[in-house]
Amino acid sequence: MKHKTKGTEIRKLGKYYYLYKIRSEYDKEKKRANKSFFAFFTFKNVLNADRSYMRDDSAMEGWMFVNFIALLLYYKVYGLLLLKN
Repeated sequence: MKHKTKGTEIRKLGKYYYLYKIRSEYDKEKKRANKSFFAFFTFKNVLNADRSYMRDDSAMEGWMFVNFIALLLYYKVYGLLLLKN
């Protein structure tokens, strides 16, 4: 029967810490991806802004800017409604 040394215990703890760190980063990335998904869902289905039909770059930039502001306002109102409930 082998006797465990202090070095192997430290390496084992290091592995556990590394796995914990990876898991927490994965959870953060998953939350961020979910927020992005719901923002695009709102952009497409609630604001009906999934089609643009723009002819030049400046019109497209203006369209994107207006829809971005609409998305910000939507989530501002949505946040206020959540606070009231």
